[in-house]
Amino acid sequence: MSVEAHTGLLENARDRWVATSSLLLGMIAYTMAIMMANVALPQIMTSLRADLDYAQWILTAFGIAQTVVMPMVGWLTSLWGHRNLYLGSLSLFCLGSTLSALAWSTASLICFRVLTGMGVGLMQPIIMAMLYQIFPPHQRGLAIGLSMVGWSVGPAVGPILGGYLIEAFNWRAAFYISIPLAIGGLVSAFIFLPPLPQPPRRSMDQMGLLTMTVALVTLLMAISQGRREGWGSSYILTLFTIAIGMLLLFLLIEWRKSSPLVELRLFRYLPFTLGCLVVAISTTVFRGTGLLTIIFLQQVLRFTPSDVGWALLAGSIAYGIAVLVAGRLADRINPRLLVITGLGIFSTAFFWFAGVNEVVATPVLIFFLSLRLVSFGVTGSPNNLSAMRGLPEEHVVMGSGLLSLIRSISGTVGTALAAIIYEHRYSYHAQQLADNSSLHLFGFQEALNAVRTTLHWAGEIPATLSLKAHVLLRQRLLTEATIAAYQDYFLFAALVGVLAMIAALPFPELVDVLHRARRRYLLSPTLRRDSREERSPQAEQKAILPVPGALKISRSIRK
Repeated sequence: MSVEAHTGLLENARDRWVATSSLLLGMIAYTMAIMMANVALPQIMTSLRADLDYAQWILTAFGIAQTVVMPMVGWLTSLWGHRNLYLGSLSLFCLGSTLSALAWSTASLICFRVLTGMGVGLMQPIIMAMLYQIFPPHQRGLAIGLSMVGWSVGPAVGPILGGYLIEAFNWRAAFYISIPLAIGGLVSAFIFLPPLPQPPRRSMDQMGLLTMTVALVTLLMAISQGRREGWGSSYILTLFTIAIGMLLLFLLIEWRKSSPLVELRLFRYLPFTLGCLVVAISTTVFRGTGLLTIIFLQQVLRFTPSDVGWALLAGSIAYGIAVLVAGRLADRINPRLLVITGLGIFSTAFFWFAGVNEVVATPVLIFFLSLRLVSFGVTGSPNNLSAMRGLPEEHVVMGSGLLSLIRSISGTVGTALAAIIYEHRYSYHAQQLADNSSLHLFGFQEALNAVRTTLHWAGEIPATLSLKAHVLLRQRLLTEATIAAYQDYFLFAALVGVLAMIAALPFPELVDVLHRARRRYLLSPTLRRDSREERSPQAEQKAILPVPGALKISRSIRK
């Protein structure tokens, strides 16, 4: 059944919005769970007596499980259908969240987070694909915008609500709070969500599943543990080698399969390929800047965790508005124009962040933090629409799964890359400041005397005056190195945003214009007349006997 035929099942706008609300409840539940788990991690470490190296697997295992199951969405949809897969994945999320709240050790919590991650990994692409098919073609930009609205609720409410609940109760409340929302979404979807057209049944690609799973698990483990183990260590290099080998084998298997686990032939569609490229580049810097801006607020500006939540609240609200407005506009204008606009806003914001320091005014800071989230909202849904609009209807679910997979891997890469760049630039600037202070002893001594004088007027004991002055001046130099390292990464993110704008240019439309121009040229009357003349017998004789008088000579010879 085509999508146009299917949309007749939901001709009533009220039914369409009720079904949409059922899907958004599930999305809000899992985005809040993701944010609250991050907030609860320090208390989990204290309660379960886990060190950071062990506790970080609570987040890493969730991310790996979430990513690994995403490419399986196309095959599972052909097996169970959209509705049943959504109900099953939401049920798995509820089960994983409940067991996580009841966990008795770090190992058990990691196992239960794997279950939760599998549920979330299946829900993400299936929600976007279902909204895409529930709405008629002229409202699909709005549909994809709605699929991203849930992302604004989690970041807006999660840190604030999670902080209060953890302080009032304990870390288990962070997992319990999303369960009522998930159950409400489950019941609502069971009642109001209609069955959607089921794609043709696909056979199980066992070798593809095996090689893909090994490749993704080893790749994500290498990326997430590279900083701790050392990027040049034999352990990390072995993981990367296995990941690359399995990836090449997976691509070879999938390309030869008539019914592959992942339909690689979708990359033949230029809009989809460019959309995936924009997702990969933009998600890398969006996720990296999200991590470093939060750390910058706490480390340099001395914000408390609750202050960070309130500082991001305005941006999260603006993000929710931006995705809806961008979704509606994407139905009326070329979505790529919105993608370029969003990336331009992002680059502008982080060119400003490249000059930020600890004396920045809070309202100005909140404005540019909000610009970052607005740029994400303006970019996300139009890019997804532009990528999926060119796909055949039977490949929409597979395309949605591939976009989610690329987004998940790029987010992991972006987080690791941000930490690597920051640490490298911090070491560089700290060394530069140390070298300069030793080379310019007069200036260093002058600064030290100024600090000593300030401490003296503040009433410090003369015996400890020199020691405290050295400590304060050293802390100031390290703060300068820290700020310079953040500024370098923010400048890098702005330049990458400009690079993503190039990938977002309307190349498919340009190719289409060139094809139409060539077709008009080939069908023009002048060209057709010239073509008829070239095919006529007189033209052929002229071509054979181009010399003047040659025709008379040939006739005389015949006589």
